[in-house]
Amino acid sequence: LVANNMISNVRAASAGNNFSAGIVAGGGTGSTTQIYFNSVSMTGSRNAATAPSYGLAINTGDPIVDVRNNIFLNTQSSTSNGKMYPIATGGATFASLTSNYNDFFVSGANTFVGQTGSLGTAGTDRATLANWQTATGKDSPNSISANPLFTSTSNLHLSVTPLSPAINAGTAVGGITVDFDGDTRPIGPFNDIGADEVTNT
Repeated sequence: LVANNMISNVRAASAGNNFSAGIVAGGGTGSTTQIYFNSVSMTGSRNAATAPSYGLAINTGDPIVDVRNNIFLNTQSSTSNGKMYPIATGGATFASLTSNYNDFFVSGANTFVGQTGSLGTAGTDRATLANWQTATGKDSPNSISANPLFTSTSNLHLSVTPLSPAINAGTAVGGITVDFDGDTRPIGPFNDIGADEVTNT
């Protein structure tokens, strides 16, 4: 179980067979990996990177991975041809993948919502959320692709003014009853996506 994390300041000039990522899900044989209520902000220059960066990288094959209520933002840049993705999977089949109620946001050159078929430079780019949904059959109908409006690139609490699109866009999952700060999460719908549950009177 990987839950309630705020991850930022991950930058690498990845090259060759390497990549950089906020979260890597290996998916060992017989295991179930649960990734709930995380906020990952991949920002800044990767210099002359030629290999990708990912918010979430899922290993090859079709591991049992459950990805819900997360924000994966990737606005990184490279002075070379390195690409950036919020999510990627090394596999080409997705029967064991559960993914919904996520926010996948990209902005800038060489950014794509997802990648399938391989981790690295050989995978297939999925430019938009709709492309990712069509390719995987996942993240429909509740995932979004919108700027989550973090407080800053390293403070991943959600903005209230203006209102973050991640607020009230999630759902209860995995018995996670508090957020990153210990604030109570709703039991049922109207959870906030990501590690921060905004509490309002």
